[in-house]
Amino acid sequence: MPPIKRAKEIQEFSREHHHGLLLGWKIKTGLSKNVAPERIISYIKWFWDNHLEQHFKEEERLLFPILSKDHPLIKEVLSQHEEIENRVKNMQASAEFLMDFKTLLDKHIRFEEREVFMKIQEEATQEELQKIKELHKEIDFVENTEDEFWL
Repeated sequence: MPPIKRAKEIQEFSREHHHGLLLGWKIKTGLSKNVAPERIISYIKWFWDNHLEQHFKEEERLLFPILSKDHPLIKEVLSQHEEIENRVKNMQASAEFLMDFKTLLDKHIRFEEREVFMKIQEEATQEELQKIKELHKEIDFVENTEDEFWL
């Protein structure tokens, strides 16, 4: 698949997605090393509290209003946000649950990148894109190094 040409005003959101994909890699790597699921869950909850929850709020505040709240893509992406949040809050200490969470997160990020963001940048006016760039509070990723179970 060729690289996606992302509008520069929303590129920071795509960069933030990179950390979500890395979370999935960390989960898979941790499980392959037989790391206790509780350690992985602790990291996922930290990631939610420090990065993912704010990322979702920024998308919902700045990007999604470009399309109507009744738009099928927006309905789907909001449903995915809710499902991810519910899973984070109700984590289960099993490899199967964690792999399912990783798969859900990966699919969500790819859906946003390939469908939702593409539609938003097609529909957004230059003024709307500029407003997004001005208002977006970029989330500086600072790694949690207390338990680097994936190393």
